[in-house]
Amino acid sequence: MCSPAFCLMDNEMPFGAIIFDLDGTLVHSAPDLTAILNRLLNKEGYSSLDETVVTAMIGDGVAALVKAARGRGVRYREHWAVRSLERLDSGWRLIGPNVVEAERVVICTGYWTSDFLRSFGLELTIRPQALYSAITGPALAGQHVPLTLDLDSGFVVEREAAGLIIAILFENNPPGYGHTRMLEEFAELARVRAPSLAELHIAKRVVANVDMGGDGHPYVGRVEDGLWMAAGFGGHGVMHGPPVGELLAKTIVGRPDPTVDITPLSPWRETVAGSEWMVAAKKG
Repeated sequence: MCSPAFCLMDNEMPFGAIIFDLDGTLVHSAPDLTAILNRLLNKEGYSSLDETVVTAMIGDGVAALVKAARGRGVRYREHWAVRSLERLDSGWRLIGPNVVEAERVVICTGYWTSDFLRSFGLELTIRPQALYSAITGPALAGQHVPLTLDLDSGFVVEREAAGLIIAILFENNPPGYGHTRMLEEFAELARVRAPSLAELHIAKRVVANVDMGGDGHPYVGRVEDGLWMAAGFGGHGVMHGPPVGELLAKTIVGRPDPTVDITPLSPWRETVAGSEWMVAAKKG
């Protein structure tokens, strides 16, 4: 396994919960991160933080977020290779450089999840898929650009600092697909759907694997007693993380949200092709 990070909370056992998180995506997540951080701070009796403060923490990278979390009692372990996960009578034992025991474990290991959970009888369809995107130079100055997805074409654009992130999302990348073809198709689509985006200056090309679910929807829910998972978000893990994390936490403690039913996302559901994908994706 790669090196997961653990968010560990006290309980009757040495640790009340372990959260693996190897997922990530290319989104402007500061508003979402600020909202969920302030919600948690307020619940614990702390005052809210301004988005500019949170954004500065994000800009300084994971180290700044870890430092802030440690200040509130979270235990974080980096480069901690997991060798095995074993069931105990009243929880779980995680074996790596040393041994950690916890009453509950939440696994969020992206496209490694299929391999990791196969020994528990799950045959998940999460797979890595290359997402070819590009960051533009300054564009649409002074204009709010929300995350915009075109359901018919997979065309996607969102704000990134003074520029934009652009891409085309596919259910499966065509053979030989790469940045050159993506940029050509994006410009062609933009001329029809958003002419102001047709002639953008490309500052940087970016490619990263995302954890694509076989039916286009993530897997969120119970694996076994005390063992939970969330993965397969198709590159939008950070954006969906705050609400999904809250919904899953409520379910774990036995108080599921009455307004949102996440049981259809169960990792034990039948893995058939979905007629509607969780994210916009061009077919073929």
